[in-house]
Amino acid sequence: MPGIDAASSPNQHARGAHSGAHHQSGAGVAPTIPPTPQAPAMPQAWLTIRLPQAGQQTYRIEKPLVNIGRQLSNDIIVEDKRVSRYHAQIKYQPDGQFGIYDLGSTNGITINNTPHMRQHILRNGDQFTIGSYDFYFERR
Repeated sequence: MPGIDAASSPNQHARGAHSGAHHQSGAGVAPTIPPTPQAPAMPQAWLTIRLPQAGQQTYRIEKPLVNIGRQLSNDIIVEDKRVSRYHAQIKYQPDGQFGIYDLGSTNGITINNTPHMRQHILRNGDQFTIGSYDFYFERR
């Protein structure tokens, strides 16, 4: 299943782990090790990208960092000369929110019609523009 890694499997038992305490009595009884708390699952979120003269495309956010820019190594590649090679990053925050951050781009990001924003906590329905591409954020 996309977005699921081995760390979220139900069998997270570490072999050979011990508490370091020695029991003199109760031979044969293993110490109880409390389970490690898991981080809450990342909520479902999408970007709908309106492409100039080419319709639109939907991108599901499935990892905590999504890089946007002209360089081919980005998660979302924006082919526009006004877009920096590494233009922006969407980051899932420990508090459960998504933020967008400008990575020092030349032309910045327009967020909800405010130009040259450097960072913003994304809310359902937010719109941002990078180059000539419009992005719409949706979270469920």
